[in-house]
Amino acid sequence: MENIHELKAQLASPKDIVIISHRNPDGDAIGSSLGLYHYLLSQGHAVHVVLPSEYPDAFLWMPGIQNIIVFDSDQERTREVCERAQIIFCLDFNSLDRIDKVGEIIQPLNSVKVLIDHHLYPEPFADYVMSDTTASSTAEMVFDFIVLMGHRPDISRATADCVYTGIVTDTGSFKFSTSPKLFRIVAELLELGVDVNEFGRFARDLQQRFRGVLTGTLEPEDAALGKLVSLAGVRNYPSRIKCALLGWHALMQALDEKPAHA
Repeated sequence: MENIHELKAQLASPKDIVIISHRNPDGDAIGSSLGLYHYLLSQGHAVHVVLPSEYPDAFLWMPGIQNIIVFDSDQERTREVCERAQIIFCLDFNSLDRIDKVGEIIQPLNSVKVLIDHHLYPEPFADYVMSDTTASSTAEMVFDFIVLMGHRPDISRATADCVYTGIVTDTGSFKFSTSPKLFRIVAELLELGVDVNEFGRFARDLQQRFRGVLTGTLEPEDAALGKLVSLAGVRNYPSRIKCALLGWHALMQALDEKPAHA
């Protein structure tokens, strides 16, 4: 990221901050947003997370998710916090059309805009850009951003849980887009208290429901994968997320084979 010292200086005093991610948010969008949310709160900022559309119920366990503002449900509140924001973080999308009408709200604002994203060809709408197409996920980049800010010791368990969620989902439980650096980050997250078994239970529930939809043993309306409640919803979900769910299935098999007291 260029001019990192300028941004660091702006974040040195409390600010009104909004974090935005893309429509139809996946685990990386939610995990990176909430991970950054908890970090910025710890630094004394007033922070709001805005999503254009609802998030899957499967992520309701995540710390802070109850505070997310959903544009589709509360347009007035979305506009209010965005217009008041001094800094707007844009996570896990590379163009304003990925956030639909929220993009129309923030584009004309004079707020400082910060883009953190791992997708190709980011559009030039942000004042500060952290772009890394080699990163596994935006959640990994949020971890890197906190380190760049010099606040590695300030990473809390809540931040760690959220960042880990983003990494797990966008790598299909470490089946793709991995690197030695990523596993070093994951090791730090585990040292901060991330409970792999807890994530295993979460993943096991998802993969059982998903498998039920695919095999026809569960009726689509009863196989509530969060907002992926219909077979059409599963089929139309981004391929990256379907891969992640299949990755979860592989992870569950590995956990099932692990000795109980290992």
